[in-house]
Amino acid sequence: MGFNYTNDALVADIKRRTFMPISQITFSDDDLLDFADEEMQIGIVPLLMSVREDYLVTFKEDTITATKASYGMHPRAIGQKLSDVTIVFPNSDATTPTETTIPRLQADQAVSGLVNGYPGFYLRNNKVILQNPTTFAGQKLRQYYFLRPSKLVLTNQASQITRVGPNSLGTPLAANQVEVNYIPPEFGSNSTFTQTVDLNRNVPGFEILNMDIQAQFNVSTLVVTFPSLTSLPEDLAVGDWICLAGQATIAQVPAELHPILAQRVAIKVLESIGDNNNIQFAQGKLREAETTVLGLLSNRVEGEPQKIVNPYSTLRIFPWRRF
Repeated sequence: MGFNYTNDALVADIKRRTFMPISQITFSDDDLLDFADEEMQIGIVPLLMSVREDYLVTFKEDTITATKASYGMHPRAIGQKLSDVTIVFPNSDATTPTETTIPRLQADQAVSGLVNGYPGFYLRNNKVILQNPTTFAGQKLRQYYFLRPSKLVLTNQASQITRVGPNSLGTPLAANQVEVNYIPPEFGSNSTFTQTVDLNRNVPGFEILNMDIQAQFNVSTLVVTFPSLTSLPEDLAVGDWICLAGQATIAQVPAELHPILAQRVAIKVLESIGDNNNIQFAQGKLREAETTVLGLLSNRVEGEPQKIVNPYSTLRIFPWRRF
């Protein structure tokens, strides 16, 4: 059967760590997941980002127009913070796209005209502003950002995929359809309805495969229809989850961090009930676990240490200078 990484298993783990009686009514499962959401934000995510190994990084892409310099950041970006900003443009053969990092400029220098004519960007509030959008008109602007993990929910608040596409056994499915085990009432109350959902992976690293997409649910057939085949990732598989947008049935961090999340929530519970005798021991175990896991998560490619290259050296030629 393998490991059960779902939030149902996470809640059970928290209860074991705190010796919580089955009959207790102080904390519901949703209460424990609310604690877990908080600990994800203030503990787990900062810990994961501290290793600087590009965990949680994804990108938002916009087509650049000559008359538009300002492009908003993705609302799910942690702290509205970016990892990198690049331009994607075709090679001379127009088949293989080339991606180039563009430099960040100081906003006051850009506004005052001190860097006029120099390709780059600066930030204003939660927007990326291109210094010379006409230089890259028609190309793609990519903002790499740290994706905020989704709100944790129990498995009875999501649908799990049981069949994908037309080649699966059973009643024929269209290429843009999947079959699920169950459609929760939180999704909708009619026999057929449309809902905005995320597609989440069921196996490590539990990432979002596609997000904020429209899906039509048929309650009687348990078939979910998406707008087009492009809405479904090629690696979508049986067992993956369909959740309401911004929700997840599994904590979207490496599996090695799940016990640490459970331990952090257990400490929160012990603090809430005033169990001072066990808090100190639990905190010691947490520090030990965090130290061990940080070693596992750091240096993701052990045989290839990272090389530091200065992309703005005078010895390097910037691809955009041909414009």
